[in-house]
Amino acid sequence: MSFKYGQIKQVTITSESSKLSKQKHRSSLNYDLSGIAGTNILWICPAGVVFDVKQDRTAAKDPVLFSSVANGRVTTGLSKEAAANLYIADPQNATLKFDITLIATTDLPTCNCTCNDGYSEYVSIGSEYVYPGDEDD
Repeated sequence: MSFKYGQIKQVTITSESSKLSKQKHRSSLNYDLSGIAGTNILWICPAGVVFDVKQDRTAAKDPVLFSSVANGRVTTGLSKEAAANLYIADPQNATLKFDITLIATTDLPTCNCTCNDGYSEYVSIGSEYVYPGDEDD
């Protein structure tokens, strides 16, 4: 089963806390995120949870598109082709099924590192996600 999201700015997807039965890495179903292709993506998930994002390919090895994704990470935009058939893989530090909110953004810089760099503290205030770091006096 796959889910397709059209013209959206935000979507929430779900992953199991560990790999699915008879799977080597996969912990979620496939998701089609072509509706947010081309934009940077802010990932919001439970604190401490880390996972990879892979693309399901028929008769080929599934490539890792983003590794070590954690709460607050901002990744580069994907092409429409790359945004199809994505799934969550190899989650760490999750004890229960968890939700991941993806927010399309052009306002935040990307971080393709595997570190926890300063963008990990975004919080939800109403329907907006804000960074509660240093404020102007």
